[in-house]
Amino acid sequence: MALRIPDLLLFPLFSIRPQFHSTHEPMDDKIAKFDRAVSLSAEEESGAVIHLGLWHSESEPAGFCLVDRLLSHRSIHFDAMRTTLEVAFNPIRGMETKLIEDNRILFRFHHKLDRQRVFDNAPWAYEKNLLVLGMVHEHDSPKRINLDWCEFHVLVHDLPIGKMTKDMAVFLGNQLGRFKDVDMDNSMDLWGASMRIRVSLDITKPLRRVLKLKTTMRDELLITFTYEKLPNFCYICGRLGHLSEACEMQLSEDFVDPGNNTPYGAWLRAPHNAPNRNCIQPSGQLTTGNNRDCPTFISKGCQHNPNGDLSPNQNPSASDQPSSPDHTQPSPPLKLQILHTIPHLTP
Repeated sequence: MALRIPDLLLFPLFSIRPQFHSTHEPMDDKIAKFDRAVSLSAEEESGAVIHLGLWHSESEPAGFCLVDRLLSHRSIHFDAMRTTLEVAFNPIRGMETKLIEDNRILFRFHHKLDRQRVFDNAPWAYEKNLLVLGMVHEHDSPKRINLDWCEFHVLVHDLPIGKMTKDMAVFLGNQLGRFKDVDMDNSMDLWGASMRIRVSLDITKPLRRVLKLKTTMRDELLITFTYEKLPNFCYICGRLGHLSEACEMQLSEDFVDPGNNTPYGAWLRAPHNAPNRNCIQPSGQLTTGNNRDCPTFISKGCQHNPNGDLSPNQNPSASDQPSSPDHTQPSPPLKLQILHTIPHLTP
């Protein structure tokens, strides 16, 4: 029996087309290994001087590019992923996708606003695995872009309401990673049960669960963090990119199985608020407003995930995966669409 297009998305690993594995070695590491292994000859060391006219000439427009890698411990079907992402990104002026090396993908957009919208709507996830995006400018090599940082919205809990200021948001954001933005009201002060900040996180490090604030008066305050649209991560080591069952810490001789008392857990995912942004609900009904947990896109063959990503229907076997709805009953197809307002594009 011939497979339909949705079936190909449901069973990506059974295709005979090329696949790539998600192992990744930064280009800087490759260069460092090369420098340690060999010595350059005098001719190689001298290099070559290139004229500016030649350097600035291009065979075709470079376009507006993003480079991406997928954090996953298993093989992913590239063609299925490319098709899904091109439809999900939904650029008005179009785009091209190319696999440039093992688990490093180049997206070329034909308008800067298409690229900016995709970048600003991070984090993205494919099959609940984080997609790490990096901007590629005209004179950048996409193989040299650092893809160890990704922006998230982080909720800060248990902070006294009088301390919810922009200066405090900047301080806390830089403790977590690199501060990017904070939700502010017209009075330039923050108030509410939690403070919401935009932070670029180093994804090679464990997720930060708490922060102990100490003052010069020897006072101590423990604040906690939760993360919006958090994809797969390990409940043992707290790192993104693999599940507990694939954690290398289990291979250590002194490792003790924590059972259900893992150091990290689903409680690091930000709680869901009442929908108040243009958002397709599982029933297919469109709501309006500003819901921070609204998924980025919805398509036939994809399931709604409360953590903000959508992935082809699958039966997760790991205990640290969010439960998914029962798909034994047929459901009406949902039209795939971008759920964000897109500015009018000009040439």
